[in-house]
Amino acid sequence: YSRPYLRLIFPTSVPSPEEIGASLSCFAAPGEQEPVAFSIRSLRDLKDVRVHCSALAGDGEAVIAPEHIAVRPVRYGRKKGQSRWGMFHVDEMVVPLYLSSAESVDLAGETSQQYWITVRVPQDARPGTYRGTVTISAADAPETRLPLEVEVLPVHLIEPDTVYFGMYHRPVGDDEFRTAS
Repeated sequence: YSRPYLRLIFPTSVPSPEEIGASLSCFAAPGEQEPVAFSIRSLRDLKDVRVHCSALAGDGEAVIAPEHIAVRPVRYGRKKGQSRWGMFHVDEMVVPLYLSSAESVDLAGETSQQYWITVRVPQDARPGTYRGTVTISAADAPETRLPLEVEVLPVHLIEPDTVYFGMYHRPVGDDEFRTAS
């Protein structure tokens, strides 16, 4: 299922009927990175869940190669509640923390797992619509394929030289985080 990438997806999130099978698409200018998010809601335990994206083919011979597309599962962890996770939620709960570099995940039944696909549009990409396929596989389930569409805009963005942005997160007591690549 698909929701806007800034909407938090928890392991307990359940898709609405209109979110199931929603298209995966985004737009970006040449040289820009743009995320697309989707989630898997497993009805039973799934082992070795892997997600891969094909090359994105545009008009003629235009292609955004797979090495310009990163697929990363969201890593969840326990944190004390915050008001943005629900009215007056103060207990510890499992929440999205960061994008993992794990190649595969095991997914428990009746849980959701969010994935981010980040498309880095090459500087020399021609404007137009590029299409590809996201393939989801698991050791004990048939493959699922989702269409992905990226619209490359006919503009070039100018990078400002005075804007800086950064994030920092240090989960206390999470040794797995410290050793993750």
